This record gives sequence, C-alpha cells and structure tokens, in this order.
Amino acid sequence: MPRKKPNRRKEDNGAQLHAPMIAVLVLLAVIFVSFLYLGGRCENLGSRIKAMEIDIESIHVRVLTEEMKWERMKSPKVIRVYLNKHDLDMSWPGNERIYRIPMNKRRAFDPPEAQPDGTPVYNLARQDRRETRYD
Repeated sequence: MPRKKPNRRKEDNGAQLHAPMIAVLVLLAVIFVSFLYLGGRCENLGSRIKAMEIDIESIHVRVLTEEMKWERMKSPKVIRVYLNKHDLDMSWPGNERIYRIPMNKRRAFDPPEAQPDGTPVYNLARQDRRETRYD
C-alpha cells in the first residue's frame, strides 16, 4: 500500500504566537499608552500651574499698589486736604458735649437676663463678665 503524501498547503510553517506572548504584548501596549496619556496630562497641568503662578504674581503686585494707594489716601495730610476741599470743619467736641458714663453703669448696655416668669432683669453692676473692657 502506497503511503500518502502530506498536504503541504495545510501545513503551518509560519511563526506561532502563543497566548502568553500575545498577553504580554497587549500589556506592554496598554502600559505605553497610559504613560503617554499621563505624560500629556502632567505637561498640561504644569503649564496651567505656571500660568496661575504668573497670575498670582500680577495679582500680588496689584494688591500692593492698592494697599499703597489706600495708605496714602488715609494719611492725615490727604484727609485734611479733602476736608478743606469740601469745606468741612471737623474738630473734637468740647467738654460740655462729652457725656461720661460711670463704670458701675456701663454694664447696663449688656443684654438683660430673664427671671423665671420671663421679665427681664437689668443688673447694672454685674461682675461675672470680666472679658468686657471699657477703657
């Protein structure tokens, strides 16, 4: 009986890629793409941070100039100029126009306490609140 020749068209002579090799290649491709993505994000965030730092510097300069303008505007010399410009006579009141509150009556402006029946009690000489200072 003659022997059959193998069919050469059905034979696979090419390189074979096994499943673990394909998995490793896919994993490497995913890692490479994720590094590219993260690198792009980092560059984007870095440029945004640089732009914000430049904005902070310009805002700081503007704050300093506004503070300088405000201090200049608050100076007594400028206040006197504006008072004269608008014909305002600002002076301290005389002693006859000053009302001095005795120390024992200064506590009258504190909020009143309530009795059990709901009526307010005004204690003019309370000593329990020592944090209030009247200089």
